[in-house]
Amino acid sequence: MSNQFTQSLAVLALDRTGELPDSAVDFLASTRCADGGFPLSPRRDPSRCTSDTDTTGMAVQALLAADRAADAEPGLDWLEGQQRENGGGFGYNAASAPNSNSTALAVQALRAGGRDEAADKGWLWLYSVQVGCGRAAVDRGAVGYLEPVANGMALRSTAQAMPALAGVALGDIDGAEATPDVEPIDCSTDPPPGATTGDTTEGGVEGGGVVGGGGEGQVVQGGTTTTGGGGGDATTTGGEASGSPASSTSSTSSPSTGGLGPEGHLASTGSSATEPLAWAAIGLLFTGAATYLLARHRGNRHPVS
Repeated sequence: MSNQFTQSLAVLALDRTGELPDSAVDFLASTRCADGGFPLSPRRDPSRCTSDTDTTGMAVQALLAADRAADAEPGLDWLEGQQRENGGGFGYNAASAPNSNSTALAVQALRAGGRDEAADKGWLWLYSVQVGCGRAAVDRGAVGYLEPVANGMALRSTAQAMPALAGVALGDIDGAEATPDVEPIDCSTDPPPGATTGDTTEGGVEGGGVVGGGGEGQVVQGGTTTTGGGGGDATTTGGEASGSPASSTSSTSSPSTGGLGPEGHLASTGSSATEPLAWAAIGLLFTGAATYLLARHRGNRHPVS
């Protein structure tokens, strides 16, 4: 059965061939709901049109790939309105909990449409559900569906989250620089940028923010510190940290290649809140996800008897 999710996939595929019929794009654009989002299934009665996060994320990417930015703008507006204020994630509808699938599709669409602030917040939420160095080696890098757990849904959610973590829309993905191997995940304990000048656990591994920051000073993605401090919260999940305060209003210019984030999360590699998808910053996250998928794939192989 055709729906607007598969219609979007068809538009993206045909666009790659260079022979995209206008009628395919026109039909997709015509099914937009009055609130700006796109439904999973088109309705003859406009009053019954119910916007869906996943479908809207796909439709916006397809329309942008087809150079129909004007048709995509209402969808981008709708997506921004659906983003959760607490955390930045997206559910498949307003009543559902944020999940990595819906968030990834929304982040890709927002990034492609130039809505970087909203995309940054969604990217940080995806980072928060990635399994880090505190878990079994085979699970590190996986992206959980609702939380950082490598359960039965992690293979699917990791694959769906990887393009968003890499900052690439579906219409722009190619295999031009693809390689069969991935780099191993670095789980060293070097303090990430923004750590306090005291013990390495103070404001670094144990007392840092979402991505490893010093003490009470907020550090997002291991980048700019707004106000350094000794003990207290930093962004979302940082614990208490004692010791000498971090320097205030400082910024790290070079990325770190190792270190643990809060509760063993893979460390950020140095992007700031305004540049969370700099290639140095996403390398570790993307590599971790790819490593997890490859490890699971190999683990599922059985020798032929």
